Amino acid sequence: MTFSKRDMEIETGTMHKCDKRGMPDFVQLGGSEGLDLSTYSVVDSICGLDSLPERVVETIFCGVTTVRLVSSGEFDNAVTVQLRQADEEDIPSASLICGL
Repeated sequence: MTFSKRDMEIETGTMHKCDKRGMPDFVQLGGSEGLDLSTYSVVDSICGLDSLPERVVETIFCGVTTVRLVSSGEFDNAVTVQLRQADEEDIPSASLICGL
């Protein structure tokens, strides 16, 4: 019996700052004033396998909010994202405010 990386699923939980940990696959959350990636600011990078994922809330006040999957191609990646438009009440808890 042989297993490939694509067949194995090990529950790791949700991890943060995955780009800094050297993980090959992760999701970046961030934003910018426009579509130019040179001005893109990353708030967090998330990775791991979690059947009961934590509720990660990042409040981003930018012209463009980005959820970017960075993949090595070695794994079958999936991400579920829920979005809502931020309003004035969310400013005190903002993770990123662009254009200041």
